[in-house]
Amino acid sequence: SLGTTHLEQLFLKHREVQARFPQLSYPDIQAQIQGLGAKIDSLQSAGHSAPGEDATPPSPPEGKIPEARVFSGVDFPRLFSLQQALINGDESMLASLEQLRLETTSPEERLAAIMVEVQFEGDRLNFSRVEELAPRGITLAKAVGHKPSMAVMQAELARALTMQLVADDLDTASKVAAGNRVGVPLMSKGEYDHASARLDGLKQRSEALFDEALANAWNRPNLEASFMVLLLFASSMTQRVFPFKFLREIGELPKAGERIQFFKDRAERAYEMAISLAVALQDERYVAMAYSNFANDLVIFEEFDRAEAHARRALELGEKLGENELIWRPKRILEVVVRERAG
Repeated sequence: SLGTTHLEQLFLKHREVQARFPQLSYPDIQAQIQGLGAKIDSLQSAGHSAPGEDATPPSPPEGKIPEARVFSGVDFPRLFSLQQALINGDESMLASLEQLRLETTSPEERLAAIMVEVQFEGDRLNFSRVEELAPRGITLAKAVGHKPSMAVMQAELARALTMQLVADDLDTASKVAAGNRVGVPLMSKGEYDHASARLDGLKQRSEALFDEALANAWNRPNLEASFMVLLLFASSMTQRVFPFKFLREIGELPKAGERIQFFKDRAERAYEMAISLAVALQDERYVAMAYSNFANDLVIFEEFDRAEAHARRALELGEKLGENELIWRPKRILEVVVRERAG
């Protein structure tokens, strides 16, 4: 059963608590995420059952029958085997995955192989490889008309661009702050203008990609693609706080706390919807993933009690499923919580 012992985890599944969180309000993303929230509400109102129990099928939004999985109705046994090996830590299978991608005569299997490779590289933070592979996958997905996989790869690419944005923003902020401290600018006006233009470009590209990803994920709708996009979106919103945390710590931006709260609200809303989708999918692995990611981000926001509760929930499910990745990640988060509390 997915019954929880923590009140907040129960609340995450119910609409009345969702009203506490502001709507996501990025330009272009707002309409899609609000629409997705409404559609998820329709899933929630239909009721959920735990994995392994009979569930009442939700009403199809806008007359469309929801798809559960990104590649519903197809089976790629060799690809699935390679993916499971990678999940279990066997990186030697990456070459075999690439060979499958290059040799298969099925456009759908090639598309699935690119998506698996993009996700694997994203998980190990190899964002340069994501930026290389994801556009190929997006182009192929457009050619074969497969919007769910296109959505996932658009979101992976958006996350990679967000990480670039955060790194560049931190670099610029540190140079400006250091110059202010010593009274000598460390960046010329031209350098600053160039850096600002690059930051604006990365921000606009990542937001546009997330906007398209959310639209494509819910086009059918596809529950698994929506879940994956929301997890990537939530993680990206959390990453955006680091430049503001830095500026707050050095006293350079008095209103940094407001910006941190802005991104925190959006990350929480996305995690809330992702958990609802994982429950609708009756997929305990995805529920564990979502709680683990949520716990990790709550550590960043210094909410250690909530982080501990969600990490323990993720660990409980990980141990039940017996997957190493779903066990060591929440354990690491719990260790970090202990260290942070100790100061």
